[in-house]
Amino acid sequence: ALWKSIVRKLSLVPNPISSTCRFAGEKRNIIMAVGRWDDLLYKRPCLLMSTLEQALAHAPHWEAEITAIFLTSPEWHGNLPEPLRTRIHLAGYIPNIELQKKQSQARISLCTSLSEGTHLASAEALARASVVGPRLTPQLNCLQWYVSHDSGTLSPN
Repeated sequence: ALWKSIVRKLSLVPNPISSTCRFAGEKRNIIMAVGRWDDLLYKRPCLLMSTLEQALAHAPHWEAEITAIFLTSPEWHGNLPEPLRTRIHLAGYIPNIELQKKQSQARISLCTSLSEGTHLASAEALARASVVGPRLTPQLNCLQWYVSHDSGTLSPN
């Protein structure tokens, strides 16, 4: 049937991003992680936590901001050494206008997902000239669609 023929030809359906997603000026040393962190298999919060611990241990002038649902956060965050705990902020759900402001300030947007149809948070970060740090796999090819000469960049590793 016709729909099967169309599906075979389809490789990506990009989502549009808001025209408000623009570079807003000065960036700060912030790693931003936006997502639904209750999905252990696909969103991989354990990878997010270990990545932030390792990265911030070697970068004393950086901070991290984690937004949205985060089931294991109180235990994990409470067990961090004090110097890390004060630099990793658990924001929970925040209004979209506040999220946009935080994304505009972040130098890095961290995507630890195993796969994404369209990782809108990363797309918005690219539009705001941040570096997006996923491990590019066939399941995350969607992120390459958002990169242009006017955007942020994707980390090669």
